[in-house]
Amino acid sequence: RAALDEHARVAIEVRVLRAFGHRWPSTREARSSAIGVATLDDGADSLLGLLRPSEAASEAFSRATGTTLARHLARALFCEHVARFRRRPVLWQLASAGRRPAFSCVVHAHRCDRRLLERIAGELVPRARERAPARRDELERFARAIEAVARAGFDGAPYEPDLDDGVRVNLAPLQKAGVLAANVLAADDVERALEDRRSWRRARRSARVPAP
Repeated sequence: RAALDEHARVAIEVRVLRAFGHRWPSTREARSSAIGVATLDDGADSLLGLLRPSEAASEAFSRATGTTLARHLARALFCEHVARFRRRPVLWQLASAGRRPAFSCVVHAHRCDRRLLERIAGELVPRARERAPARRDELERFARAIEAVARAGFDGAPYEPDLDDGVRVNLAPLQKAGVLAANVLAADDVERALEDRRSWRRARRSARVPAP
């Protein structure tokens, strides 16, 4: 039963990665996908809708794992993915609260930038506010935090990640803002990651050869 449970969880994680167009090192060509974010609700932009599992597949997953696919995606996928990717995940779960958030979504690290964060705050969160008016304050705090990262996530500069900096550096502003569903980096590594980014840019500037 344990082996079947693990197989089902890994298979779903791979399906999610493929749905986002993730490219593995051995893959010669990236999959065609413009998807950058999927919500963890039952709306039109939901991750469950993106996967479109058949009823039989959903039932098989539930039998293997003892939980529903929707609950697994919302509550377990991110933490399991973080562990499998050794704290350098490419799927990031953002959430308006730590437990039972009014809004939560998954983004792919290679597509998460200022524009995507602005879309989450300006388009997706307002939809959640319509569905859960009693949690307006929670959602507005979350939207403000997301907007702040988008506007000034890197030392006052807009959140425009450089993939060469790696997951650790690019994730740090989101963890610092408290918008991840669960922390990925050690608390003292968040500032170290941001300082590494600063030092790399100082080194690049000093290495530039002045024009003749």
